Amino acid sequence: MHKRIVVIGMIVSVCILFVTINLINNNKNIEPKDLYTSDTDVEKELVNLDDIRNSVDDVKNDIKSGAYSNLSGEDVSVYIADGNKICSKVSEYLKWESYEGITDPKEMLEYELSLIQFFLGTDLNPKYLIDASSLNEDFDFDYNNASQITEELEEYPFNNYEKVCKMMEEGTYESQYGDGMPRLGYSNGFNVLDESDEYRYAYYISCSFDVEKGKLKEMLDSEVVLKYCTSYINTDENLEDKYILTDGSEVSIKECFDTAVKYLEQIPYKGREGIEFVPIRADVYSLSYSDVNNEYHNKYFIDVIFTREYDGMYIDFGEDYGHYIGYNLDCARFTIIEKNEVEEVIDYTNRAYLENIDEEADKIISLDNALEILNNSVGNNSKYKVLNIGLVYRRKHLIYNDGIIYEKYELTPKWRIDCISEINDEKRTFYIDVFSGKVEYVRGLFTPLRDCELQ
Repeated sequence: MHKRIVVIGMIVSVCILFVTINLINNNKNIEPKDLYTSDTDVEKELVNLDDIRNSVDDVKNDIKSGAYSNLSGEDVSVYIADGNKICSKVSEYLKWESYEGITDPKEMLEYELSLIQFFLGTDLNPKYLIDASSLNEDFDFDYNNASQITEELEEYPFNNYEKVCKMMEEGTYESQYGDGMPRLGYSNGFNVLDESDEYRYAYYISCSFDVEKGKLKEMLDSEVVLKYCTSYINTDENLEDKYILTDGSEVSIKECFDTAVKYLEQIPYKGREGIEFVPIRADVYSLSYSDVNNEYHNKYFIDVIFTREYDGMYIDFGEDYGHYIGYNLDCARFTIIEKNEVEEVIDYTNRAYLENIDEEADKIISLDNALEILNNSVGNNSKYKVLNIGLVYRRKHLIYNDGIIYEKYELTPKWRIDCISEINDEKRTFYIDVFSGKVEYVRGLFTPLRDCELQ
């Protein structure tokens, strides 16, 4: 999570300006006052969560039948976890600590190696096992000489596995990280790719890891048009829809969810007790090649998106790169290109502490009340098609580092409503505070995570 925090002042300033402009230009020539008309005339209705879950079908029918003047929708997806209470404020933080009580760097290095071997197999080239915690003092690279990048390097900025083992035996090993531990990764070239070796990549850092087994990357590196097709929420009624994967097998979305969960359960990694990883969404992509005889032409792959569930509540999910300044989304991506196989695992981590730091409540603003507030807030000059509705903890990033805690967030419960404008097709995600009814919005968060051509 800490890998993607925006810390450069100029970037922050530009992003703030960008968000401000987008807020003003939410719809064609619509004044901000037209978007945010007062919602004080909407009475707040607090009900318990069981009643809310039981009301979902009625609310979906109301949206479909036009009960809300400024909202529409045909097949609205609604996701609500099974908790009975919601905390008004939750603290999430990461701190420097040993993983599973491991305090010996050599023991940790061996665990990291076993994790990489689980993903990539044991036929690894030792040269490409690199420890990102220890700098290689022998590395000498002329960054002004771009031609050197095209050549395979004998040395890398970090030390390889064999050198790290020797340093640990000699007592000279030093880690750049606060826990004093290595960060082992595998890639056939961190600065360059050795094309004579099959591409594989795995990287473990601060209890988070990324994995690419290489097959999908090879497909995408060739002459392919990658198209986003559609998305499914885990509560959709059409999870039996089927697609032909790159190995020619036909699988349903539900099967992809099941495959990803089964793979997750096999990973030799222990997450934080009491925090569940839930497959919340599936994104479908198609591959099209200029050579229609390509074996992958008109085949599909599926990204299964996971989010964490804490104390019966989902954490806000989607792309983690910062659609909105100060907020971060929860997202782990498991990619399926062949039946019963996971090809990539991106941004999987589950070592953060989550603690309730405010009062719990068993009643919140009802789903229909939230929609009524939104309907009244967007103004008569705007109309939105509703796509997805969920109950989530929204994560606000706090700038925090006291030497032990190196990452901190504040989570507050919101109704999240993904919409698209019927006026200018712009995507918007609205957040409605489940206690106060306050409405906020950002650019749409339900877009695909990969850069590709949209159908």
